[in-house]
Amino acid sequence: MADKRVVKIQTRLIELGYSVGLKGVDGRLGDDTSYAIHSALDDLQSYKIGMEPEKIEYPEDDYYITEHFRLNEFHSKTGAKVPVEYLDNLKIVCEMLECIRKQIGDKPIFITSGYRTQEENDTIYPKKTKPTVSEHIVMAGVDISSLVGYEKLKVACEILYAKDVVGGLGTGKGIIHVGARHKIPYKNSKARWYYN
Repeated sequence: MADKRVVKIQTRLIELGYSVGLKGVDGRLGDDTSYAIHSALDDLQSYKIGMEPEKIEYPEDDYYITEHFRLNEFHSKTGAKVPVEYLDNLKIVCEMLECIRKQIGDKPIFITSGYRTQEENDTIYPKKTKPTVSEHIVMAGVDISSLVGYEKLKVACEILYAKDVVGGLGTGKGIIHVGARHKIPYKNSKARWYYN
C-alpha cells in the first residue's frame, strides 16, 4: 500500500533530478528512495541545490518500516528521532527483526532501546567500557524483549546469528542486543559479546 508521505518525498526528489528507482513514485521507502534521500542530503551539504534540509519531508512517526515495526518504536528515550540519514539502516534492522519474530513463532518483539544520540550513549556507558561507535548511534542495532521470555528469545537470536541473519549479538544481565552491522557500512563484520 502506497504511503502518501513517501509519494510526496519521491515526487520532490524526481523534480530535483534524483532517481527513485525503476518503479518511480510508488509510495514505498525502498533502497532506491533511501539512496536518493542520501544523495540529496549530500548535495545539500555541498550547497549544490537550492533547497533547505528541513524541507525534505520526514516520514510520520506511525509509518511502518516493515510489516510489524513502526518508525516511532525506534526513536530515543529522550525523544530524539532517528536521523533521516539512518533510515536505510533502520530498514535493514527491521528486516532482521522480522526474521527474529518469525523464529519465535510470530510473537511480538518490543524495542527496549533503539536510536541513541552520542550524548545519550555516553551517559549509559562508563568511560572505560564505552564502545567507540555504538550500533545504536548509527541505527544498526537495537535492544529487544518479547513475551516468549528472555531465554527463548536469546536462543532464537543465537540461531539466527549462526545463520548470518543477525550480525551483532550481545546478551547478559537481561539484555538482548541484536544488530545488522554485517549488512551496513558500519563495521561490515559480525560480533558476539556478553554483558557482565
